[in-house]
Amino acid sequence: MWHDEYPDPGEETRLTATSPAFTGTLHLRHDDSKGADGDDPRFFGTATVRSDLKPGRYPVTIVAHHGRVKKTEYVTVAAR
Repeated sequence: MWHDEYPDPGEETRLTATSPAFTGTLHLRHDDSKGADGDDPRFFGTATVRSDLKPGRYPVTIVAHHGRVKKTEYVTVAAR
């Protein structure tokens, strides 16, 4: 999930998240549910994690504002 107080016009269809842990690029969608009322605009998506990953910490990079903003967080993959 990505919170953005001032998303750029048209950004609702352009936000992406990438990670070596994902099977491909994740395109984030604008959350227009009632759960988002009163919050900064938020965007979300569900990634498919690669089946061959070893346990560890993997970077997830969000690209916003037409490429001007890049933020990296991490996802942790644990052993079964």
